[in-house]
Amino acid sequence: MNNQTFIDAIAEKYRDKVEAFPKQDVSFVSRFYSEEATAVAPGRDPLVGIEAVRSFYEGLLANPVGASYRSFRAVLTSPTTGYDFADFSIQPEGSDVIPLKFLFMWRLIDGDWKCDGYLYIRNETFFPHAD
Repeated sequence: MNNQTFIDAIAEKYRDKVEAFPKQDVSFVSRFYSEEATAVAPGRDPLVGIEAVRSFYEGLLANPVGASYRSFRAVLTSPTTGYDFADFSIQPEGSDVIPLKFLFMWRLIDGDWKCDGYLYIRNETFFPHAD
C-alpha cells in the first residue's frame, strides 16, 4: 500500500457519497463509514456510531442535495490508517452552496477503506491551502 493507492481508494468512496446526495440515497453510509464512526462539529453533540451517522444523513437527504468534494491533503499514516483534509460543499435544493472543511480519518477494515470519523466546520478557513 502506498499513498497514491490510498488516495485512489478514498476518492472512489467520495465519488460514491457525492453521487448519492442528489439521489437522496443514504445507502452510501454503510459503504463509506465504519461501524464505530464518530462525527464532530462545533456547537453540536458528536454523532457516535453508524446508526447515528445514518440518521443524520436521512434528515439531511430528506430533499435532494447537490454535493462536491476536493481533497487537498491525503496521507497514509500506516498500512491501515490515513487521514484526508478536504473541502466538501453541499447545496440543498433551492439554497446557496454551503462550503464545509473536513478532516476525515480512515481505516482499512477487511480490505476496504472506511471513514472512522470526521471533524468539520462551516464557512470558515480551517485548513490553509492553495487553491
